[in-house]
Amino acid sequence: MTRSEHILIIDDDRDDREYIEEAFVDLDVQNERIYVSSASEALAYIESHSGKPFLIISDINMPVMNGFELRKIILENSDLTKRCSPYIFLSTSGSDDWVNKAFELSAHGYFKKPAAYSDLKTIVHSILNYWNSSLAPVL
Repeated sequence: MTRSEHILIIDDDRDDREYIEEAFVDLDVQNERIYVSSASEALAYIESHSGKPFLIISDINMPVMNGFELRKIILENSDLTKRCSPYIFLSTSGSDDWVNKAFELSAHGYFKKPAAYSDLKTIVHSILNYWNSSLAPVL
């Protein structure tokens, strides 16, 4: 079973957004993808839509508000927490401190952006397979 909900991708780097989209296209992912270029834009999107995304994939290092700060805001608001599905970090940094911080904020996954495109496809495929198989609460 493939879930039909959209996937929210938060990344301030246009090249990274295009790279990620290419992986979704090559994997023939049917879910609509919503791309936003800042955590502030993502927060506005989440607050203004009543449905919940299938997945949220977030960069960490973004100007103004980073991915950790966005995740903290979501966790502090029970309504937003209910409407936010699995929150996965996809970052260029794989530092232990950042991974620890992500899981302190109840991240559902943390992946380092790989240099090789084939590795990115493998990561995206693994994330989608896992969450397509996982049961989730119904709003």
